[in-house]
Amino acid sequence: MNTSPVWSPDGKHITFASERHGGVPNLYWMRADGSGEVVRLTESKHYQLPSSFSPDSRQLAFFERSPKSG
Repeated sequence: MNTSPVWSPDGKHITFASERHGGVPNLYWMRADGSGEVVRLTESKHYQLPSSFSPDSRQLAFFERSPKSG
């Protein structure tokens, strides 16, 4: 399942959380027009959700929930 889509400020990319490799949601990136491949950005055992891109679309802030942080 894909969830929590976040558009880049330039409108060219979308990042989202997905369980496509099993386990908990990790972060993925794709072109907004659907061309090209979906790229896995993270590989974590902890639940992750994208938050926002930097204004220049080069950095991504995200949340990660670990068992210790809750």
